[in-house]
Amino acid sequence: MSTETNKAIVRSFFERAINQGDLAWLDQIIAPGFGAEAGAHHPALTGPDRARHMVLNYRRAFPDIQFTVDDLTAEDDRVAVHVTFRGTHRGEFLGVPATGRLVTSSGAELAILAENKIIAAGWEFHDQLGLLRQFGVLPPHA
Repeated sequence: MSTETNKAIVRSFFERAINQGDLAWLDQIIAPGFGAEAGAHHPALTGPDRARHMVLNYRRAFPDIQFTVDDLTAEDDRVAVHVTFRGTHRGEFLGVPATGRLVTSSGAELAILAENKIIAAGWEFHDQLGLLRQFGVLPPHA
């Protein structure tokens, strides 16, 4: 599997699955064991079902969500991606009820792939503190 193929798969997770809400696409790009390494949060959910749960949480909280893939870097079976998302906070997120505010946030993730599927998220960092500030639950410079 080429690094270009891996990058296209990871890009499609954000652009097709999240932005377009194509939950069926997750069956094509997410391996059955995806999420098993982090089972403490949702032990019954792995594979495409776990990914669907994640996507639905974003889309419930931000129905107009749009992720932009800012940068992708790949080596062997790993793809690092930097993304920015924008959306209107219309549902609970991070324990905060809907505020109706348009927010923008960025983050980075590492996807690990095998046989044209994402098998694990190696790590992820998203600016949750910045989101809480935009939601208005924290002062701008806390």
